Amino acid sequence: MDYGFVYCHAKNSIGDMREPCVFNVVPTGPPPPLLNCTIINQTLNSLTVTCESSEILKQQLYHLEIYNTKRKEMLFNLTSKEEP
Repeated sequence: MDYGFVYCHAKNSIGDMREPCVFNVVPTGPPPPLLNCTIINQTLNSLTVTCESSEILKQQLYHLEIYNTKRKEMLFNLTSKEEP
């Protein structure tokens, strides 16, 4: 993807836009790591994990993977758009 300014212009039956809308598309790096992840509720069939973040993150995806370390296999994975 290219970075820089994106300008949008519109025209309809009422008329032309006077000023274009402007979006500045900038590159970003990876988000900071989540901190202090803790299992707060664990049952035979489910668990709830909470984490803290050092920054307020908007529109980030979080990916959780659960492994069986004895068999070295992934049991479950989940991607969430919710805050940590």
